[in-house]
Amino acid sequence: MGIMARELYKLSMGKYKIKRISGLDPAHYGFFPFPSHENPLSPNDAEFVDAIHTDVNFIGTNYRVGHVDFYPNNGNLQPGCPQFKFNNYMQLVNSFCSHHQSWRYWAETVKPGNERIFPAVLCKDYKDFIDGKCNENPINFMGYEATSSVPGAFYNELRSNVNFTVDDSYYSYLATSLNYRSDLVRIVKRLWQFYRRLTRKN
Repeated sequence: MGIMARELYKLSMGKYKIKRISGLDPAHYGFFPFPSHENPLSPNDAEFVDAIHTDVNFIGTNYRVGHVDFYPNNGNLQPGCPQFKFNNYMQLVNSFCSHHQSWRYWAETVKPGNERIFPAVLCKDYKDFIDGKCNENPINFMGYEATSSVPGAFYNELRSNVNFTVDDSYYSYLATSLNYRSDLVRIVKRLWQFYRRLTRKN
């Protein structure tokens, strides 16, 4: 998303810059650090870039990528998710649970009345947050209500009794997700057509 936004800005000769990009557990392996020295997502890619890091020890990156970066539970194991295990297929599937929590958190804040359910505190690191050294620092709201008024890394501690692990019904999810993927293909095709129109004009 960041590279696409960067290209749009270049191709439009600086006329068009995306208003906001929300990175939902931006991936690490194969993306950060990026071989071409051009990171997939950075604060320069939109007027406001925020990120929710939920799985920094497996799929996601611990690198700051936005104006504001949120690290619920230090970006590690999320509530309702199992510890990482690799013994069989379903354990591997469930190991993606924390990674998926990023979009669940963001989606939850879109619901009316939920815009500020995930307050987070500006802090140097998670240890200082747990030790209470950041209690007087500015607060930002993870998700839809996030703002760039105070840039930095924000931490919070989330708890939940919801169990997000899956069983064999996950195969049903895979089947229904094919509809989503076909929609995604259509979106990519439209973006490509838009890109071609821009390049022809230039």
